[in-house]
Amino acid sequence: MTEKQIAEEIENYYKKRTDGLAFETIVASGENTSKPHAVPTERKIQEKDIITIDMGCKVNGYASDMTRTFFVGEVPEEVRPVYDLVLKNQTQIAEQYKDGASTRNLAKMVESDFKLYGYHLVHSLGHGVGMEIHEAPYISYNSDTQLRENMVVTNEPRNLHSRKIWRKNRRYCTNYQIWMYKFNQIWEKLYYHLKTVM
Repeated sequence: MTEKQIAEEIENYYKKRTDGLAFETIVASGENTSKPHAVPTERKIQEKDIITIDMGCKVNGYASDMTRTFFVGEVPEEVRPVYDLVLKNQTQIAEQYKDGASTRNLAKMVESDFKLYGYHLVHSLGHGVGMEIHEAPYISYNSDTQLRENMVVTNEPRNLHSRKIWRKNRRYCTNYQIWMYKFNQIWEKLYYHLKTVM
């Protein structure tokens, strides 16, 4: 199966059951996972690939945004520590997404932990999702906003992986950038609503 075929399956599912796509589906595998806004290609999925899927639909005018990272077969040992680090931060920071929390401080908390392991927070920690796929509040050092109850925001820490690992394991990724996504907080809130309309 190719990246394009996976993207088509997702988009066909959404088109039949929702009001349409919130944005063009991203499916990236192998070396293509190094591209943050990859376009699906004819590349076939291979054993030991890393696959990143970023997808979203619209329901009653509101957008969803969900990203997942999959490993074909087993998780490469060289990748596991970074994956675990990102997942740990995502889980911990989700508990801090509370009314009154500073978006700048949230981003700094993740950045501080990443730095302990030699990594940096890439881009922002998250963003609001509503009638637009990207809207305020933006959770980054460049934005000092307070979260408020009922805001829908994403939780997507990512970091720039060590170049050394990807030189050693070119079958996994030929670019030194690897964007580690797990899931977006938006999905949990929207999932119930989607179930009621499907």
